Amino acid sequence: MPFVVIGVILLLLKLADVGPVGNLSWIWVLSPFALAFLWWEVIGPMIGWEKKVAEKKMKDEQKS
Repeated sequence: MPFVVIGVILLLLKLADVGPVGNLSWIWVLSPFALAFLWWEVIGPMIGWEKKVAEKKMKDEQKS
């Protein structure tokens, strides 16, 4: 999620042509979105983080 927030901020600053971000290449501005995609689609499933969170949620629901 932090990658998406950073990406949106950079995108807005680029579109408004504010400060040094206005002079950056589009590759640098859009790279946080690519990193977010990489995290959600490749790294997250590879380390099984989503499964661990779902298992913890099920255990918490069973305790209640």
